[in-house]
Amino acid sequence: MNDSDPTPTDVALVTGGGQGIGAAICHRLGSDGFHVVVNDLATDRAESTAASIVEAGGSASSVVADVSDSAAVNAMFDEIEGTVGVVSALVNNAGIGGNAAIRNVTDEDWGRVLGVDLTSAFFCSRRALDSMREERRGTIVNITSRAWLGWWGQSTYASAKAGMVGLTRALAVEMSSRSIRVNAIAPGLIDTPLLRNRTEEALARLLKSVPVGRLGQPEDIASAVSFLSSERSRTITGQVLYVGGGKSVYAYPDWPDAR
Repeated sequence: MNDSDPTPTDVALVTGGGQGIGAAICHRLGSDGFHVVVNDLATDRAESTAASIVEAGGSASSVVADVSDSAAVNAMFDEIEGTVGVVSALVNNAGIGGNAAIRNVTDEDWGRVLGVDLTSAFFCSRRALDSMREERRGTIVNITSRAWLGWWGQSTYASAKAGMVGLTRALAVEMSSRSIRVNAIAPGLIDTPLLRNRTEEALARLLKSVPVGRLGQPEDIASAVSFLSSERSRTITGQVLYVGGGKSVYAYPDWPDAR
């Protein structure tokens, strides 16, 4: 963005912002001064996150839309632009997991993971850039994953997240002349309820793949998004920022069959 700090008219849209990492991102951008639009499939989650931002002194609203559907994305942006203004900071955070050996991945599994984790980012970025190009300003942050480098049983998820990296790099080049920056953040193991659903034994094995030996927090990802959505990163575009305790450098999976 052109200013060092967001103005009241700066709008940030966070997809999948109703819980977990997405909610932490919403809260951080709200504290940074953005009007935050919280997108989620669940009305209660979206409204609750928006309300908590307002209670903390920020500005926020919510919108329910399936971001894997092109028509729903276009309608969502029309609604946002008609009520709070043009989106100047887009965070493509919506995503689902996909953890299965390839022999167990169905056509439906593949399509669903690619649709939510990758196609949604394409739809939202394409629509956001219609206005960002005219404004000649804006940022897009794509939440990918360390898993794009490859991991056991994640052919669908890793493929989708690798696609996010490719999309990030291509858009960064395409949009550079319009002063629009596009970057990605690749989380490692983050302490969310989904991760905590694993057994203590499984979690302990996963932690052995993290050089620093501890889980990241949703706020760690939110801080990275804050940085990449601000003037502090004005010369950074087309990059992947790993927030994973060194897992992108060295990740030894301590599984029984690893040897």
